[in-house]
Amino acid sequence: MCHAVARSSADIFNQNIKNSLKSSSRPEILEHLSRWFFRIDVIRYILCGIDHGENISMLIPDITSWKYGWTIREIEATSDLSRGQSVVDFAVGLARTLSGQAYTALFHSEIRWSHGRFCGNPEGKLYKDFPWETLPFFKSL
Repeated sequence: MCHAVARSSADIFNQNIKNSLKSSSRPEILEHLSRWFFRIDVIRYILCGIDHGENISMLIPDITSWKYGWTIREIEATSDLSRGQSVVDFAVGLARTLSGQAYTALFHSEIRWSHGRFCGNPEGKLYKDFPWETLPFFKSL
């Protein structure tokens, strides 16, 4: 069942994002994805904490600056059938606006039902599969 959920979730996401990016709302959708996946907001801010076991302090750009410098080229979801639960992997392909420099950020989402019960709506949590400092548009402090 978990693998079927992962496959269906990836397929539904890919179809919905494909259709959405063909619409007149494409810029707003790409902005929302940037905010969701990369924690970018309307103002720049500092992100401090521990990431992959290391202390970090990063300057996160504001959404307007980020949009002038970068764009999301593609996003694709695939089911991870090697896991024992419902997992969907995401590859977010980015490009630097002026140079075309490409970067791919990898994420995964674990889909589960609250308290292990197969009732009600499932929940998902998005995980990044890279250290924040490797993002070319975040600045280490």
